[in-house]
Order: sequence, then C-alpha cells, then structure tokens
Amino acid sequence: MGDSWTELAYDDYSKVLQSRVTYRVEKIENDIAYIRSDTGLEMRSLDGGVISMRNLDGVFEFDPPRIIMPGDDLTVGKKWTSATFQKSKFGLMNRTEEFRILDRETISIKAGQFRVYRIAGKGYAGGVR
Repeated sequence: MGDSWTELAYDDYSKVLQSRVTYRVEKIENDIAYIRSDTGLEMRSLDGGVISMRNLDGVFEFDPPRIIMPGDDLTVGKKWTSATFQKSKFGLMNRTEEFRILDRETISIKAGQFRVYRIAGKGYAGGVR
C-alpha cells in the first residue's frame, strides 16, 4: 500500500504527450488492490492484472484481467503480451497489447532523484490502435 507511479502516454507519430496520470495503491482487500488515480479508480489482482477501472470515459471491465504491469520482477528487456476482452459502454471488444521494459534510469524532479523503469506499450482495442 502507498506505492505510486506515473504513466505518460505519447502519440507514436508526433511524439506529443497525450496524457499524464499518477496512480497510488489505496488499499488491498481480499487479494484485490484498489488503486486511485488522477482520473478514477482501478481494481487489480495482486499479480498486476486490471480487473476493472472507472475513469472519465466510464467503467471498463477486463476478462481475463489486463496485464499492464506484471506482478513479478521488472528487468530491462522483459516483454509481455496482454490479451483480453474489454466490456464498456462502447460494447465488447478484443484488446491486445505488447509491452517491453526499455530502460532503467534516474530522473530528477523537485522531490529528488528516483530510479524508474521506462516501459513502452502498443496495441489494439477493437479496431483502434
């Protein structure tokens, strides 16, 4: 509990920052982590799978859970694929994503210096890239 991270999303073509969201583990109950973000609330399995999320676009449910970040060790070069069905107000769609840990680096911000992982992901939800 209390862990936090920030996710930056860039457009593949223009390299323009599209969004910045900070997440924080709020509580763990019945083997589910409740994670609060700038935009809503997520429920995740302890191995890192997103079970459901509520944000500005509504409620999204994933079956099986969507693996955005694995629950085991992070190492540079690690790759994983997440394939799930996503249910929302937009309907039911197949969602497939590939992730890779690119680097581990030190960043400096006002709060100090921190060691971070740089993770890249790409994929499709329905017909959207």
